[in-house]
Amino acid sequence: DVCSSDLLSSLLLLHTHLSLILTLLAPSYTSPLLYHLLGPRWSASSAPVILRAYCFYLPFLAINGITEAFFQSVASGFWLRRGSLWMGACSVGFIGAVVAGVKAGMGETGLVYANCVNMSMRIAFSSLFIRSFFVEATAKVGLSKGEEEEVWRNVGWRSWMPKVGTLGVFGAAWMAVKWSEERWDWRTVGGLGRHVGVGAVAGIACLGVM
Repeated sequence: DVCSSDLLSSLLLLHTHLSLILTLLAPSYTSPLLYHLLGPRWSASSAPVILRAYCFYLPFLAINGITEAFFQSVASGFWLRRGSLWMGACSVGFIGAVVAGVKAGMGETGLVYANCVNMSMRIAFSSLFIRSFFVEATAKVGLSKGEEEEVWRNVGWRSWMPKVGTLGVFGAAWMAVKWSEERWDWRTVGGLGRHVGVGAVAGIACLGVM
């Protein structure tokens, strides 16, 4: 139980760090990417905005993939039935988020953010199951007090979150790429090279504190 909870916690922690890199750094490169790959018409369309929103959505997709895979692999019939019912609630939440996005005038990005709401609800259910599973598992195995405390730390959401210092570095990296996007004319080869260079340094700094 200690090993499995530690592995699960490590996977989630890794994905939260990688997700931060994707969410904070990647959006500043959507417009340059589209401009140089597909041309000015695409970079001036709504495509960059949708891609930026999608960068925000991918972390939800990744975390849900891990938590839901654990749920599907070890859940009992009772929990699977509850999960099926919860999927219905998630569908309602998704539709509600879509309607709210339409009313807010969010356009195509509203669908992306509605999926974020859907994934958040699924992650919440899977996280609830994970904690319940380890409560029952530790009671059956009979772990020592120290081992039980380690399991509780591993399955708690705090163990998946980056430290404050790490968040500070990631925040500085985000400001650096935002400044770079506005400072350099990435439509030119030289400006693109500088912008990519700043992103590379910022990415390496983020990886260094993971």
